[in-house]
Formats: sequence, structure tokens, C-alpha cells
Amino acid sequence: MKVNRVIPDIVVDDLDPARDFYAGFLGLSNEEFDLGWVACFTSPDAGASVQVLTDDETGQNSVHAAL
Repeated sequence: MKVNRVIPDIVVDDLDPARDFYAGFLGLSNEEFDLGWVACFTSPDAGASVQVLTDDETGQNSVHAAL
């Protein structure tokens, strides 16, 4: 099995400051998706991604590592 992509999930209290940091300061693009409670920011050069979320879709914040 070959790993093609790993995307870390980072929990934040407010998505707007996270957008300012990842898109504004770091220059990552959030064109992949932004659902209001979760957004994926991607480097236009390297293709590396980070996913930022406030809650899961059920409204419960039960973040854990999964492989």
C-alpha cells in the first residue's frame, strides 16, 4: 500500500481567524472546499494540505487521529 496524501485536521474555535492565517498569512488556497464549519487549505506550489474545522457535522467535537 502506498500513501498518496495525508491531511491533518486542526480544530479551531473560529474559522475566520484560521482563514486569515492559512490563506492570508501563509498564502494557502481554500478553493478545495469551505463549508463554513470545515475548510481545506492547500499550497498552490507543493500541494500540501491542512483541514481546519470548528465542529464535526453532528455538532459534536470528537476529534481523534485515524489512519
